[in-house]
Amino acid sequence: MNKNELTIVMAGDGGVGKSCITIRYVKQIFHDHYDPTLEESYRTQVEIDNSVVTLDIIDTAGQEEFKVLRDTHLSQGDGYILVFSIIEKSGLDEIEKLRGQILRFHDIDPTEPNTNPPFPIMIAGNKSDLEEYREVPTETAKQMADQWGLPYIETSAKNGTNISELYAECVRMVRKYKKGPTTDTPNTEIKTEIKTQPKQIPKEKSSCCLIL
Repeated sequence: MNKNELTIVMAGDGGVGKSCITIRYVKQIFHDHYDPTLEESYRTQVEIDNSVVTLDIIDTAGQEEFKVLRDTHLSQGDGYILVFSIIEKSGLDEIEKLRGQILRFHDIDPTEPNTNPPFPIMIAGNKSDLEEYREVPTETAKQMADQWGLPYIETSAKNGTNISELYAECVRMVRKYKKGPTTDTPNTEIKTEIKTQPKQIPKEKSSCCLIL
């Protein structure tokens, strides 16, 4: 892979807003009803800190029936963004499980203290616009992230809060780990390509990304 091309893997439980976050970032729109597919891959070119980078954003399915495909991507990212919803406390358990899976895929024991993987993992608490329904206090999520030495940021795909910052920080961290280029590059038009697997989630098991 070209050093100016990075793969970012989005992972989290179903319905937490992974797809909504990604679409907000690459298309600058919000889908209040989103019918998730088996997998989507977004390719977009952006400029971050005066350096152009092409991002392949893998939006993984949160449903258990697609675990095998998701696990494949969990072993292939340059950086990872683990997403939960601040209005669903149970999402924290999935974040812990996903972190452990990612580390084990890279032959790292997640139970070891001071684990420092050679790639960035970020935690995003989505749906911050639904503060009145919050089940996960900011401090609780931050303490969990601090325990693992991971950055934590709260986002809203609906109003765009911290969406650009989330991806920009992930790219900065990947560059730091890879010691990638940071030299100035001329401004480049943003280009986006979306690839979607044709198979849809069966109707009886489909869910929507709904952020009110």
